[in-house]
Amino acid sequence: MRITSGDYYDFSILNGDIETIEGFDTAIQMSFFCERRASESEIKIPQKRRGWCGNEASEIVGFEIGSKLWLLSQARLDQVTLNKAIDFIQDANNWFVEDKYATKVAVSGEMLDSMTIILYVKYYKNNSIVAAVGYDVWRRSFVDGEI
Repeated sequence: MRITSGDYYDFSILNGDIETIEGFDTAIQMSFFCERRASESEIKIPQKRRGWCGNEASEIVGFEIGSKLWLLSQARLDQVTLNKAIDFIQDANNWFVEDKYATKVAVSGEMLDSMTIILYVKYYKNNSIVAAVGYDVWRRSFVDGEI
């Protein structure tokens, strides 16, 4: 399993033109790191529910790309937070199955220390892994220990 460190997107520039590449990289990045809007039960004040502006252009009623990881930015790093992060990422990646790009998406995670959560996602198609990624989502949420 690779922990991502760069070269995330599934396109490149070749001779001044965009060249597409088979892969999930851009979709995976957007599923993880675009902000899905919080519900009223999660945040009472509508102006603080955030959300990715690209979801406003969706023609699919109720569909939003992204995760709610941002809701954990003030959370204490413990097993409850890890479980919520896993649930948020599972929910954010279910569309891969719904749209038949994968037959199953499996999310797991671990706390490496008091400052590090790693989330792992495996994307399956016909019982074989077609993509597997891991992200250090917790430490990257902070800059030198500050929010």
